[in-house]
Amino acid sequence: MRIFAPSHLLQSYPLREALREIAVLGFAGSEIWHEHLEEAPPSVKTIKSFPLAYSFHAPSWDINPTSRLKAVRDFSVNLILESLNFAASIEAEVVVVHPGFKSNPKDDFKVYEDFLEDFLSRLTIRGKELGLVIAAEIMDATPNQLVNTPQVANYLTSAIPGLTICFDVAHAGRFSEPLKSLGQIDKVSHFHLSNTTAEIPHTALADGHLDIGEILAAIESRYPQAIITNEGFDPSDELGLVKRNKAYLKSTGFWRENTPDKLIPPAPAV
Repeated sequence: MRIFAPSHLLQSYPLREALREIAVLGFAGSEIWHEHLEEAPPSVKTIKSFPLAYSFHAPSWDINPTSRLKAVRDFSVNLILESLNFAASIEAEVVVVHPGFKSNPKDDFKVYEDFLEDFLSRLTIRGKELGLVIAAEIMDATPNQLVNTPQVANYLTSAIPGLTICFDVAHAGRFSEPLKSLGQIDKVSHFHLSNTTAEIPHTALADGHLDIGEILAAIESRYPQAIITNEGFDPSDELGLVKRNKAYLKSTGFWRENTPDKLIPPAPAV
């Protein structure tokens, strides 16, 4: 079991500096968010110079690949498909994708079923061509989300060969028991880990109603080779949150300090 930190936890940092901080703290890798590439991204060579493994979070802000509006849907699908080229260039071990949501929360699932299958099928096929594993993320149990139950997750992975699931602990645990949901899902390849309250998802690991130690024990038992991306976000103290989460993980006994096989590049001169 390896623990990654996503680049968006250090959203205000240039990506190069975010990756350096993550490496210095001893995480095994980083999940690079597409949105972190918008402003002067470092070269692939620079990204690969850090002693980190990588996953990739496909574009998710301001888009919807299952929109009822064709122009929005087409733009969103094409943007996500194009992002796979970057994921392949950094040899991402898995690509996480938000699977889309309802344009109108009152709509029936069947309104979007074909859009959802078509999008995830195209993404999985292109991923295979590039040597990438695609993981559709389990979203939270709100009326606008399409993929937020084990039943829908299993339906999709049965219908689309090669598709896997990213199990988001906070999404699954905000209103229900996450380990029960996890036990009902067939093809999990990746995990997002943060705590939650009923009011606020993605809190620090120590702040919420979930027993993170129990959840980590279950993941290590069932998925010993898993990558766990430690999420949460605190714009007022980004690096402090990453450090607090690391300290909490150490207190559970599940922290594994990364032993770099190469030097961490120095911070750029000011």
